[in-house]
Amino acid sequence: MGSLGALEQPPTLNLLPRCCNAACQEPRSPPISPPNSPPAHTTPHHPSTCRPQNFLALIPLALFLGEVTEDLAVRFGDTIGGLLNATFGNVVELFLSIAALHKGLYEVVAASLLGSILSNLLLVLGTCFLFGGMKYKEQRFSTLANKMASSLLFLACIGIMIPSTARVFRAVPSHPPTAPVTLCARLSSHLPARSYLCYLFFQLGTHHDLFAVGASASVPALSLAGAMACLTLITVIVAACSDFLTGAIVEVSAVSGINQAFLGLIVLPIAGNVAEHVTAVFVAVRNKMDLSIAVALGSSTQVAIFIVPVTVLVGWAIGEKFTLDFDTFAVLMLTVAVILAYFVCSDGASNWLLGLQLVATYCLIGAVFLLEREPAPTPSGGDSGKQPYAPLLQGLL
Repeated sequence: MGSLGALEQPPTLNLLPRCCNAACQEPRSPPISPPNSPPAHTTPHHPSTCRPQNFLALIPLALFLGEVTEDLAVRFGDTIGGLLNATFGNVVELFLSIAALHKGLYEVVAASLLGSILSNLLLVLGTCFLFGGMKYKEQRFSTLANKMASSLLFLACIGIMIPSTARVFRAVPSHPPTAPVTLCARLSSHLPARSYLCYLFFQLGTHHDLFAVGASASVPALSLAGAMACLTLITVIVAACSDFLTGAIVEVSAVSGINQAFLGLIVLPIAGNVAEHVTAVFVAVRNKMDLSIAVALGSSTQVAIFIVPVTVLVGWAIGEKFTLDFDTFAVLMLTVAVILAYFVCSDGASNWLLGLQLVATYCLIGAVFLLEREPAPTPSGGDSGKQPYAPLLQGLL
């Protein structure tokens, strides 16, 4: 039955109930316990010692999500399959961002949203090219989706840069945000969000034939209702695991000395979106690059052009003045990542060297934020005042 035959085998089907048992337990009763380690949450002053059972539970969930996504891609095509995968994953991102807004973690929200875009553009896309290129000398994919996604990402960069550059070049006070800054952010959120809806209409409606990549000879292993139920259940479990990880970020920052900007920009997106990351690499190794690109670029586009604006608008509705006035350096890195991803994907061919370059760029950006002495100001004002956590990089050098 093709590559989806693994779904019919008991080991693969048993992944989901095992993950449910692992992820639904609270951290104080971990199913995966290193020997001679203290129980999680029994050392309140050292939350960084909490066991990584929630993160470990995401790995088999990611493998199962890859199978379900590929099954949906066989049924509907790579475009809709990748869109469904990105949407279910980013719904979790939206819920976590709103929850963090309620807690007043503006810096974490801003960093995690930008970090999610960066991780998909550089880390996920890079690892797809890297691991796919190790198996195939060259892989081909459609360039149309890349052009559409890149244009939307540039629109998102413009929307984010307008409030940020206004603060820098016009000395507009933004801490707390003034009425013009808040109004500008809300206006910059309305237009990109509506542009994304127009993009979906273009992609799935008026020009759907341009995104067709050929029918698959495989037969879906799951019914439509079964596949959607599995996708929904996996999303709920991933949301629970990610929420546990997010809840400890302030304490981890206080204990370890790592600034919240790095935790939100690098650590949280990797941990929270590991299911999408593994899915994209999973299908890239199977030489299904159109589906892999749809997951990686589709997810980053959706976060940049839809999730970020919706977060601003929801913050407006609940009385939180979260604006698009992000750290200028982070916005610059986002723009560089968009330009780099566009040029890498412009010719519709990939290899392992291109992937290595993308991953190296992501590591450089992560190192800069790890060594940042003073965390950048956030849309809510203030900083955490943490010292740089540099010994790790100094040891590597």
